[in-house]
Amino acid sequence: MRRKRLARTLRTLLAGALGALAIGGAARAQQVYWDDPGSLGAGQRTTLDLIFADTEPAGRVTPPRVDGFTVVGPPSQTSSVQIINGKRSASVTLSFPVRAEREGSLTIPSFEVETTAGTERVDALRIEVGAATLPGSTRGAAAKVSDVVDARLTPANMTPYAGEVFDVDFTVGLVGGRSGQVVGTPSWDKPGVMAEPWGDGKQVSTQHGAGVRFHTRALAPQAGRIEIAPAEQEVQIQTGAAGNAFDSLRDAFGSHPSFGGPDLFDSLFARAQTASATVKSNAIQVDVRPLPEPAPAGFTGAVGQFELTTSLAPQQPKTGEPITWTLTLKGNGNWPGAVALPARAVPNDFRALQPKQHKDFAEGELFSGTLSEDLVLIPNQPGDVQLEPLRFVYFDPAKGKYQAIEARPPALHVTGAPIAAEPKHAPAPAAASLAPARDLATTTTSSPPETRLPRDPLRGVGSGLTPTGMRPLAIAASVPVVLLFLYWLALEIRHARLTDPRRPQREAFKRLAPAIDRVRAAATPGERIAALLAWQRTAAIALGVDLAAPTTAQFRDPRWIDVWAGSERALYGREHALSSAWCECARALCTRTKRIGFNPLRAFLLRRMIPKAATAALLIGVAAGAAHAVDPLDGYARGDFAGARDQLLARAKHAPSDWIARYDLGLAESQLGSSAGALGETLSAFVHAPANADVRWNAHGFAAQVPGIDPPTAALIEAPGLAAVLSPAAWQLLVITGALIACSGAALWLRSRYRVTAGRTRLAGALLIVGPVLGVAALLSLHAYGPLADPRAALVAEQTVLRSVPTDAERAQQQKALAAGTLVVVEQDFLGWVKVGLRGGETGWVRHGDVVPLYAAPSA
Repeated sequence: MRRKRLARTLRTLLAGALGALAIGGAARAQQVYWDDPGSLGAGQRTTLDLIFADTEPAGRVTPPRVDGFTVVGPPSQTSSVQIINGKRSASVTLSFPVRAEREGSLTIPSFEVETTAGTERVDALRIEVGAATLPGSTRGAAAKVSDVVDARLTPANMTPYAGEVFDVDFTVGLVGGRSGQVVGTPSWDKPGVMAEPWGDGKQVSTQHGAGVRFHTRALAPQAGRIEIAPAEQEVQIQTGAAGNAFDSLRDAFGSHPSFGGPDLFDSLFARAQTASATVKSNAIQVDVRPLPEPAPAGFTGAVGQFELTTSLAPQQPKTGEPITWTLTLKGNGNWPGAVALPARAVPNDFRALQPKQHKDFAEGELFSGTLSEDLVLIPNQPGDVQLEPLRFVYFDPAKGKYQAIEARPPALHVTGAPIAAEPKHAPAPAAASLAPARDLATTTTSSPPETRLPRDPLRGVGSGLTPTGMRPLAIAASVPVVLLFLYWLALEIRHARLTDPRRPQREAFKRLAPAIDRVRAAATPGERIAALLAWQRTAAIALGVDLAAPTTAQFRDPRWIDVWAGSERALYGREHALSSAWCECARALCTRTKRIGFNPLRAFLLRRMIPKAATAALLIGVAAGAAHAVDPLDGYARGDFAGARDQLLARAKHAPSDWIARYDLGLAESQLGSSAGALGETLSAFVHAPANADVRWNAHGFAAQVPGIDPPTAALIEAPGLAAVLSPAAWQLLVITGALIACSGAALWLRSRYRVTAGRTRLAGALLIVGPVLGVAALLSLHAYGPLADPRAALVAEQTVLRSVPTDAERAQQQKALAAGTLVVVEQDFLGWVKVGLRGGETGWVRHGDVVPLYAAPSA
């Protein structure tokens, strides 16, 4: 038995040694190296292989940057496995497409790559770059690329002026009857010049044979001698034909006339072979001449040939009618950064709007185009006006001198009355003339409205709420969800801390300092022994030593070894004496200080908020009493409806959300004969207090007197349903409240899941039901209000015209009739005009006084 065990042990050791040798041999076989490509041709693409022997790349491999050597694309990857005499070897090859830019010798320095077997170093590689050559055909020898391809860069002007645009041609031709094709367009590093993109190549005939010519235009902004770098072009050149199945027949009968010679075989059965190369043109030097001195007044740097024109439309306007003054500059020249329109002088009797510039340049062109600018003028005084002529100065390189062109605007004959201030209302008769026939028939043949006397005015102050936009509402409703997520994250962290297996160690570490104080305070040996034993148990738990009676052998830190040894000497010594420095060493080793910080949430305690809320309520009461001190309804009761309207309008402007003031203002408008204005003010009261019976009664009565009222708005006034319980702003608050209640229920459920509290599952379930139901009901009610829930909502107070631009001129724009009672959304305010949007998405401009805003301050 002993011999068998010995033999088995020897076999095991031998197998381990052989395995170690095999592993060592495999480790030595792992390497990464470049496959020497031999000599390269300048400008020709080739493939450089990086071989991973018995390993694989662990990530992206980026070779070092080498001047004059370009990696033109991502590498391709291939794998191979070989088994020779039972020995397996594998490799991965990364093939990088590369191009050497110039002749000479270059070196790729060594670098490190990450592989699946670790970090490997790639040795440096030295590459010799010679002249680019083309492989020979079956009947010809190899040839240099420079002997086959002729690339030439030719500027049309070698001495241009600074800023002058000149033509540049780049011609690529083949020599010796070769055939081939260009790939893409030239690339050109052009420091010192600005140039347009190269155009498409065109077939041309050169002195050597066929070729392709590319064209562009360039300019040099600064004077002096500049060198234009060579342009590069990738080409594919046919080098010959591959062999075919009839090579033997061609060799035997190629010279026989009946078979057409060897070219016939090649044309019918051979495959064309091509080689790619990048050819460079010649570099050129251009002497850029400076512009003559001195430059005339008004010259801003424009060089080229230009035309300046101007026009006015209309030429016989009325006061208040817009005039479009168009200035156009077109031509060829140094447009980028040097050409601008001349400034225009506007008389004081005209009001000018912001001009708009338009550029018209063909795609890819930088130096030929048109720049125009439209300036809108509005005359305030009648009379004959001659605007000042416009002068543009430029340098014409063809003539070699400065030129000045002038554009004189035609004379204006302004008619009409002088305008001292903006009119309060737009003219209404034009609206009727623009209305379609069927719309006029609808408005004139509708059934007579229901006669309903309005209710009495209301006294006091009504505080309403203004809704917010949909985006702020969505953000506010998502805040409880974010807080719920943060709360869940806090619960998860708390749960992780409570269930952490190292929690006893942390708590024991906190008890070390009090245990040391107990040792220090021990007066008798018995008390000292009990205190030291308690300290050792606490320290063992804190350090994670799971032994009933640890010794110094269980500790690695020399400081803990010294402290523990001192406690053992005191426990098991004859007199149980403890050195005077032991307590200080142990406390310095174990003590941690915890400080109590300030909690900023204490500022939101209920006892702090109640005095603030009471103060706010007191201020609201004082404001209500002050508003009630001057009662405009006294004039309304005396029949002074105009005076009451002015006082109520001032009150509504001061507090647009006072729905009682808007309700009373609607009554005053009704008494003055403005049914649409009365509907607008009453509708403002309706969206602030829809549950009030008087408001709903008057809204229904005034809506019946306005034939053009928005149909969904009329339906809501007729049968508001659930939506009339609260205002749109209140429903928006309930959306947020519903989200808050639902998230609170989810928070309670999470607390029960994490066992923070118990017995709250029923309350959590109730909140999870009530919150979504409340939120859905609020969303449905907001949908019923539609645009009335938008804080920008307004009602058209009288029949007017929706204009495409903010002007009263009918001939200069598209117009559309807009009926009184139409519900719109105010989008923009501009110089007494407002841009409004309709339900169908159509937008236009109306006068500020033509609409009654439902939430904002009403206009005078």
